[in-house]
Amino acid sequence: MDQSDTVFVRISPPRAYVRAVGELDFVNAPRLDDQLSAAIAAGCTNFSLDFSDVTFCDASTIGVIVSLDRTLRATNGSLDIVEVSDQVRRVFYVLGLDNMLSPDPTGADGPEENPSIS
Repeated sequence: MDQSDTVFVRISPPRAYVRAVGELDFVNAPRLDDQLSAAIAAGCTNFSLDFSDVTFCDASTIGVIVSLDRTLRATNGSLDIVEVSDQVRRVFYVLGLDNMLSPDPTGADGPEENPSIS
């Protein structure tokens, strides 16, 4: 994990606030998963994720987030993805997971369409 790739977790059961910076990929997704699991073990059932400063995420990160969502739903918890960068929003949109994101404060439904891509 690069020094600029960081995950901050603030635990105050039953809430956990997670802020990620930099790249979230197969190298550091296990660390993110460990930190989320530790928050659950500490009694957190309501998570807020701030990915506004994430410059890249891959399928392993999406897998961690989807797994967290399933775990929380099974225990009547909640996952609120409150902020995402344009890059992360696009990944969620392309994968059909944009329903997991909090509404875009700008009112946009998804990433801007590029008419040159078919």
